[in-house]
Amino acid sequence: MHGAGPRRRFPPFPSTSGFDYVLREWAKRTQRTYRRLLHLSDLHFGTPDAIENQALLDAELRDIVQSVDRVVITGDLFDAPNKKNAALFTNFKHNITHLAGGREPVSITGNHDQRMIGLFGNYYKQVALIGARTIVVDDQCEMIFVCFNSCERGSFARGRITESQLRQLGGAYHTLTSARPELKAYLPIVLVHHHPFSFDVPAETWVQRALEAIGLRDESFLVLVDAEDLHHWCLDWKIKTILHGHKHKARYVEREIARGPDKIHLTAIGCGSSLGAGGSPVSYNMLEWDPNSQRWIASFFESINGGAFRPTVAAVSPL
Repeated sequence: MHGAGPRRRFPPFPSTSGFDYVLREWAKRTQRTYRRLLHLSDLHFGTPDAIENQALLDAELRDIVQSVDRVVITGDLFDAPNKKNAALFTNFKHNITHLAGGREPVSITGNHDQRMIGLFGNYYKQVALIGARTIVVDDQCEMIFVCFNSCERGSFARGRITESQLRQLGGAYHTLTSARPELKAYLPIVLVHHHPFSFDVPAETWVQRALEAIGLRDESFLVLVDAEDLHHWCLDWKIKTILHGHKHKARYVEREIARGPDKIHLTAIGCGSSLGAGGSPVSYNMLEWDPNSQRWIASFFESINGGAFRPTVAAVSPL
């Protein structure tokens, strides 16, 4: 089990020293303040890669889900918005819910969940059936997940968050935290499919190489349009963390966002493809938040060609 550490052996009972040791160990466990998230993304159920890699991911999840406080999934749940693909994801979600003791993963949708081959049209039926949510409060780990749909507008694989959606979620977040003042001490996290900070990756797929050959960047076809609107929304509500997917690359970015006298350090953490879409590694992120130091510790795990999951990057947010 990743992050669980070696199993401790207690002194034999019924000795007093053994009992005291157990009490000390239990006290340490109950005083744990950090919160742990398992971050998945870009499953693309319905593809040959998803079929081949699901057994590997399922086995890993059986080892790690019980060691985290919540599972989040940042979009592209299936490869095309049809009933069969949506059912495959729903079964996967039920499995995670069972492993997590009844705690359903918090999931948002991506462009492939709403557009044919991720590019054309707007199909919301399957999204509605899987029960997309906007704000999820987790009282157990004291977190609030604000769920954006970056694919409601935008063209092809590009994303865009409308002004209407920003206003609606701002109003909902404000109403919720006003009605329950204790929520102001919870950690708010934005979930969005598209990456909030633009970046390039090496040309690996045939599409990327073809675009590169004619002098084009694939980023221009994948970008979150008007991303600054989301940055400023986070600044206004003092939300400092965004989790995302979309480019099938794990990534950790810290940026200062400022407008007038106000500023925050915004952390954006991206997950790769958790079922190895397009031949990419099977990936997930393990994220730990320490409320005392107000820092993230992010570990990115990958399995290449069916090999064991290995940590590839560990990032710690600055003080």
